[in-house]
Amino acid sequence: MKTKLKLKKTFIIYAPGVYTGGGLILLKSIINSFPKNIPLILFLDKKVLNLFDFPKNSQIYSAKKSLFSRLFLEYKLFSIVKKNDTILTFTSLPPLFKLSGHVICYHQNSILLQKTTHRIFSKKKELLFIIKRTFSYICKMNVQEYIVQTPSMKKNLKKFYGDRIKVRILPFVSRSPVLNFKKKKDGFVYISDGNDHKNHNNLLDAWSLLGKFKIKPKLFLTLDKNNKNLLSKINNLCLYENLKINNLGQVPHSKVFKIYESSQALIFPSFYESFGLPLIEATQAKLPIIASDLEYVHDVCNPNEIFDPKSPYSIMLAVKRFLNKPQSKIKIIKKNFFIKVKTLNEKDFLKKLGIQ
Repeated sequence: MKTKLKLKKTFIIYAPGVYTGGGLILLKSIINSFPKNIPLILFLDKKVLNLFDFPKNSQIYSAKKSLFSRLFLEYKLFSIVKKNDTILTFTSLPPLFKLSGHVICYHQNSILLQKTTHRIFSKKKELLFIIKRTFSYICKMNVQEYIVQTPSMKKNLKKFYGDRIKVRILPFVSRSPVLNFKKKKDGFVYISDGNDHKNHNNLLDAWSLLGKFKIKPKLFLTLDKNNKNLLSKINNLCLYENLKINNLGQVPHSKVFKIYESSQALIFPSFYESFGLPLIEATQAKLPIIASDLEYVHDVCNPNEIFDPKSPYSIMLAVKRFLNKPQSKIKIIKKNFFIKVKTLNEKDFLKKLGIQ
């Protein structure tokens, strides 16, 4: 009697291009907690190979950030996948080829779900997003189900791809460390890279407006050295307007909570987020939050103050409210003022108004 061979299931994580930000943090949490009894195949960017403690049962393929390397990895993925395998794509994009296994796409890029973002990004970047949006829509049939972390992402995903796609909300974060709440609180912090949609320019303009009111709170940023324009702007604001803006550089995630411990509040002006991991972390750290009045924010936290991210003035007002320094209001002229001046001649009327 013939017996059927039981195929051994393999879990494949496809994540080339994930080497920074919240995506990398969540990827690390998955790999570090992956079960030891399940075979694991990883497709990763070469930049992150030294950041992981890989499970003993894992097999790793890596590539540089280039079109040829990505195409090679796509073909390699297609060639090794078996029928019972599960594939988790961590790039927010579907596979290029129809795969034999069960494909799950973890979608963490809300920018790809917008019709256009040309007012925020350069023409070159927007063209790249158009190509990715087109590709993701054409190849959506290569995905069996999508995973997102918030209700607004699910809504936007179905609006972009259509109601027929299967979408599950599955929020996950790494555990927060024990915090020292006795530390002195000083300044505002924005944990973020310098991508255009993170909205650093409007935040810096808001700090400049605060300075004109003689309000100069400390602001801590985490920009790497490649953000030359932003770093130059920060240097000019500090030099010529005497603002207190400190760039900490790219901070390892293990040190982020230490920054939260000593901060007054998290300020978060980003235009687009699929999850907004710092908002979750700030909530875990019991740190007050001042953030954009957008869906992704209200999905994950209850901010202490909100603002219009497109307006530096609105951001400035939110910070003033948080600091209990509300904006002074205009004085309303009493209606009987005009009754009194009716009897005055033109010269006396102008004098009454303080014009002459």
